[in-house]
Amino acid sequence: MQVILIAEPGALRDSVVAILADRNVRVHHADDVSVGIGGDLRGALAVVVIPSPTGLSRHYRLLGAALRRQRPILVFESADLSRATVKHVIGMPRELPELVQLSVLLAAISDDHNTLLSTKTVAPEELAGALNPTEPHSDVLVDLMSAGLAGGRAGTDYEIPFRSIQFPPELGVPERGALTVSSGDLAHALFTTGREPGDRAYDGESSIWEALHRIAVIPAYLRRSERGELERAPLMKDLDPSERAGIVYALGQAATALFCRTHCGVSHLLHVSRYARQRGVTFRTGRHRADLFGLFLDDAGRENWLVAEAKGRSQPIGDRVREKAGRQKSSIKAIGGIRPACRVLCIASFPHEDGGLQIDAFDPDEDEPESDDLEVTLDGFMQAYYAPFVLAVDAGDPLFLDNATVAARLGGPGLTVRMDARIYLRVQESLGGAADLHAFTREVLAEWPRREAGPPPDGTAIELS
Repeated sequence: MQVILIAEPGALRDSVVAILADRNVRVHHADDVSVGIGGDLRGALAVVVIPSPTGLSRHYRLLGAALRRQRPILVFESADLSRATVKHVIGMPRELPELVQLSVLLAAISDDHNTLLSTKTVAPEELAGALNPTEPHSDVLVDLMSAGLAGGRAGTDYEIPFRSIQFPPELGVPERGALTVSSGDLAHALFTTGREPGDRAYDGESSIWEALHRIAVIPAYLRRSERGELERAPLMKDLDPSERAGIVYALGQAATALFCRTHCGVSHLLHVSRYARQRGVTFRTGRHRADLFGLFLDDAGRENWLVAEAKGRSQPIGDRVREKAGRQKSSIKAIGGIRPACRVLCIASFPHEDGGLQIDAFDPDEDEPESDDLEVTLDGFMQAYYAPFVLAVDAGDPLFLDNATVAARLGGPGLTVRMDARIYLRVQESLGGAADLHAFTREVLAEWPRREAGPPPDGTAIELS
């Protein structure tokens, strides 16, 4: 039998290891286990946690891999081991008899072996009764991490003016205004609206490079003007039209996300194709369909769907294009059988050669004759949304910022991906088959403060420095 032990170095850990070794249990120390995207647990049956004041966040990859691969996590009640019991068993074990044997063995470590563990902690029948895969296990780990609220905004601020047409009055979208966004906000929008990343099985770290390629648009091709606008850098102006097209397409999607999050209250927005690929969804209509869809809460606190079409132009769009866009028909008539409460068509363009990015937003007036009903589950939607963030923090260089956050550095020192530790762990559980990701996430995000005039939080952030 093999286990992985998370415990601070010292006499207590040494004693536990020695006793387990006497009983033919091989122990791998957490600090010696390197866990990346593959989630290698060295054949361990379980992860054993003895809490310490430093928390568990620096071992988030290991805990996430255990949850994803359905390995149980045995958590002792306290670092004060004079009162410790095996309080929590997290995850569903594959071999219950071996787990019971391990738990009773750990419980039997006594004062005779220079430890302070109780000799009567967990009976096998009590342990078996505790193995309920429907319990919200992730919050147990985060309680031990001393969770708080993470930050989420960094970088230079830009002003992006917008015009809106035909939006429902209840949304309160002004006809004219400007979005104030940071470079971190823009990077986050570029990351979440891509067709990838997120497919761990098929693409692995390749999808992370695709995301970095999209985010690299900011330092390579954009700059802040003296007026604070988001304008094209000289390098972008020198590109061939075909090269500019891909950049402007990505900016169109990101600008749509920024508009929807700020003025439509959308907390989670992702590319339709990413969800379709991960969940095996097929479409009746041809290539023309909405790019993005997401969730928002109305004034009564009810959850609604939004569908968005995103376009990018490197030149002025003109009155005729705006008029045609206002008559654009929606290619998705329902999501999970529910008609979207809001439809948005955003065109991001550079109307002046030396001016900044501008957004023209419309509410399409009706459905296409062959519109699709997109089959979606709320848990599946949340998993597709957060999977890229989990993949990113697993692929990057880990950072310990605080006990409430998991974070990693990607693509050099200037890019950091952050994620609420509770959501990270719960997504890992969902990848291992656990349910209720949507309800759990909403519960966590209800604790997050919303910055003034900003979008609702999603528990993630991307920072550029």
